[in-house]
Order: sequence, then structure tokens, then C-alpha cells
Amino acid sequence: MNKKGMEMWQLIFILLAVLLFLFMLIWFGILNKDLAGLFDKLGGML
Repeated sequence: MNKKGMEMWQLIFILLAVLLFLFMLIWFGILNKDLAGLFDKLGGML
């Protein structure tokens, strides 16, 4: 694969990762109705 192809795959991978992260944030926010609780859980995981 040439360099440009690799860059495209990296961009796609990063985009998917960001979308997944945003989806998880929204999903937990809907479940908890409490962003503070969400951040506490994220802090506990990290």
C-alpha cells in the first residue's frame, strides 16, 4: 500500500473511534441523566 492509502485508513480509523466515543458519551448520558456520574465512571475506568 502506498503512503496516501495508509493516511486514508488512519483518517477513517480515527473518525470511527471518535464517533464511537461520542455515541458512548450520549448513551451513558441518556441512561444516567447525569454527566457528573458519567465522568466519575470514566475516571474510575482510567
